[in-house]
Amino acid sequence: MSENKKVGVCGWLEGRLDRFYSTPWGGHLKNARKEMLLAARALIDDRLEWLDRLGHDSEPRKIEVE
Repeated sequence: MSENKKVGVCGWLEGRLDRFYSTPWGGHLKNARKEMLLAARALIDDRLEWLDRLGHDSEPRKIEVE
């Protein structure tokens, strides 16, 4: 067998997952995964906007260190 070809449980499972995701139940899981990623993106966007608002109120200051 070639070293580049992955065979075994992972290959076996991967073929079954493709079939599973094509079912209505699998579609629900794919949609749920997408919703979780969209929620994470929304949280990141909110945090970035918050940081932008903090930066607009003041200019950077030089702090002397002894």
